[in-house]
Amino acid sequence: METIEREVRFHNHGMLGAWLIGEEEIEECTDVLRSRSPFRHYGIDLKHKARTFEAEAAATLGVSGALAVNSGTSALACAMAALRLAPGDEVIVPACTFVATANAVVLAGGIPVFAEIDGSLGLDPESTAERITPRTVGIIPVHLQGMPCRIGDIVSIARERGLWVVEDAAQAFGASAQARALGTHGDIGVYSLQAHKTITCGEGGLLVTDDATLLRRARAYQDQGGLREGDDYPTWDAPESGFGHNMKISELHAAVALAQVRKLSVIRERMRALHALVASNADLGGRMMRLDHDPAGSLPYAFILFAHDAGDRACIIEQLDEQGIPADGLYGEAIYHLRPFVRWANGERVPGLPHPELRPEFRPCPRSEELMQRIVRIPLNPAYEPEDMMMLARVLTAILNRRS
Repeated sequence: METIEREVRFHNHGMLGAWLIGEEEIEECTDVLRSRSPFRHYGIDLKHKARTFEAEAAATLGVSGALAVNSGTSALACAMAALRLAPGDEVIVPACTFVATANAVVLAGGIPVFAEIDGSLGLDPESTAERITPRTVGIIPVHLQGMPCRIGDIVSIARERGLWVVEDAAQAFGASAQARALGTHGDIGVYSLQAHKTITCGEGGLLVTDDATLLRRARAYQDQGGLREGDDYPTWDAPESGFGHNMKISELHAAVALAQVRKLSVIRERMRALHALVASNADLGGRMMRLDHDPAGSLPYAFILFAHDAGDRACIIEQLDEQGIPADGLYGEAIYHLRPFVRWANGERVPGLPHPELRPEFRPCPRSEELMQRIVRIPLNPAYEPEDMMMLARVLTAILNRRS
């Protein structure tokens, strides 16, 4: 088998936009520091980086309204507040996603109802429809690792049932489905700007919507519940004011995000090209590659395949590691198996749980669990060269066909 030069070729993380941080980000941050105005609403010589980032991000995504906040998790929390989720309301989420998706529902007083995923790792529309009850108010489909779920089908189901849709596109900024940006198909879209994401500012988030009322509510919630005209001091006298958190983004974070969003087309083109090289040149030995519902719109973070079973996956990951190629299984288990959710379902008091009197019954998602035990993820990033991907394809072919 071909031996890989370990010291330079492969990395154990994707961090797409982070690899392209350069003089542009330094210049934008320096502009803020020289202004001595790092707070987004006022300062000695405010440069309005947050406002400019929101405008450019909205234009890039094709929406009328955008709100930058301090994390993708905060963007989810603002979405729940804007939609006025009530205690006991049910929201359908995929069994396979980062815990923040379900946590946002729980912390807003709702109950996540877990549904199956399909071979794209996205929410399965048929399972979604089957798990709707009279208490269901919304759906949170998730676009994992830069590829879309069957968002058109999910939105259709929601519209037929009178449900809202919040697209968790934390890992899919810049990807699309049916030539429309992911995050803009439902009522609200949320994105993360954390280090591993398409574009990054270290920690940050973005909420987008075409609904002015939802945007106004979200903006109030991330600003202590008050309403603010432009950069004026907020007021709590208006009828729509209420309670909220401090989730505002700083001008320094926004400055980095602004430089990064201008690099989106470069990141997208590189990631598509690199993924295509592996996909078209690797022989998977009869194993299935991750399903891509819209290849023209995907912005893949990783090369993902499904091993035959958990044992096959463990051997593949071990042999890749021996060749200096980091790989993992993405998320280790379905969210409802995480200890806080198990304890909640058992009626225990769990720290941070706002309504311990609610007792959920989480239905298992066996198809999702089976798929999750077979995921092999090899992170990619825009720093790789085409010859790196050809090397990866050759090594992957040798490993998978030796085991097939």
